[in-house]
Amino acid sequence: MEALLKWKRSLSDQSQSVLSSWNFDPRNTSSPAISPCSWLGISCNDAGSIARINLTYVELEGTLDEFHFSALSNLSSLDLHYNSLTGKIPPEISNLSKLTILNLGYNQFHGYIPKEIGDMIELNVLSFSNNLLSGSVPAGIGNLTNLSVLNLANNYLSGSIPPQLGKLRSLIELRLNLNNFTSSIPSSIGDLTSLKVLSLYGNQLSGPLPQGINKLTNLTLIFLSNNSISGLLPENICHGGILEDFCASNNLFTASFIWVIFIGVFCILKTKRRNKISNKLVDSQHQNLFKIWSYDGKLVYADIEVATEGFNSKYCIGVGGHGSVYKAKLSTGVDMHIKGGVHTSQIYAIHQSIGKALEEVMEQMVFDASRADGF
Repeated sequence: MEALLKWKRSLSDQSQSVLSSWNFDPRNTSSPAISPCSWLGISCNDAGSIARINLTYVELEGTLDEFHFSALSNLSSLDLHYNSLTGKIPPEISNLSKLTILNLGYNQFHGYIPKEIGDMIELNVLSFSNNLLSGSVPAGIGNLTNLSVLNLANNYLSGSIPPQLGKLRSLIELRLNLNNFTSSIPSSIGDLTSLKVLSLYGNQLSGPLPQGINKLTNLTLIFLSNNSISGLLPENICHGGILEDFCASNNLFTASFIWVIFIGVFCILKTKRRNKISNKLVDSQHQNLFKIWSYDGKLVYADIEVATEGFNSKYCIGVGGHGSVYKAKLSTGVDMHIKGGVHTSQIYAIHQSIGKALEEVMEQMVFDASRADGF
């Protein structure tokens, strides 16, 4: 109790006003506030010990410097997100050895993530998102094998993504977007087979995607955009049949024509879901756009294959670093430049992956067919 009152006194006057219920007068034993279990944001266990602190959206101003962590040994949840707390995250926070939820997101904490975080092995949720944290991610976070959510998004973290994250086999959400991570995505990410959310957009990641990413068939969301990732997009990413959002724009990927369609589908899906757009998706003044007739993925590929007579060399108008370029007149009468032939096995894999999504949205899909040279 005294530990919390000491921390309260270290906060701004406005914060102390918010925590007005946090008081104790030892001379008045009949006071209803004698137990901290009745204080704002405080929950206790059956034994009367403080078990959870939930002070979100209450505009707290101050630091954690005077927070006596070791005095709250039974604390299982500390949620202080969406406040105006500043300073560094004290390494002593690891004294909360029973903590399962630690959320300090949406504050103004700066400095490094303390390496002692790796000792908090009971953690199930760890979020330091939307702060001003810098430096590298401690490798010790790989010790937190009970983690289901790791959210370090929107900070100034740098260096490589630690391969030790591959040890977090229970992880469902991994959000490292909007930081300054460099180098390639570690191959150990492929070991996170329970992962549903992988958000890495807005970093400086490079190199190809690890082969193991094809094993992440439980993904519902994958954001890779705004990096410098190269190589091929994963073919098996949809084999779980539950992928809802996929975005890999503004990278250096080498994609086949069918993969361009795939990415287009997911952009449309995302736009439809978020904005509930029911009007037409094309401006009739844009002469370089056309609406593809009602079809499934196999039909559009079949039309291309017929138009090029099975990607016959006589339709090849050039060869670049990433394959041949074919010119074809589709059954709609539109001339197209198509980069690269696609192997039947690749088409089959993609058909199996996209299937239902294509059937639902292709009737509204707009594809930008370039008529210009240098496709």
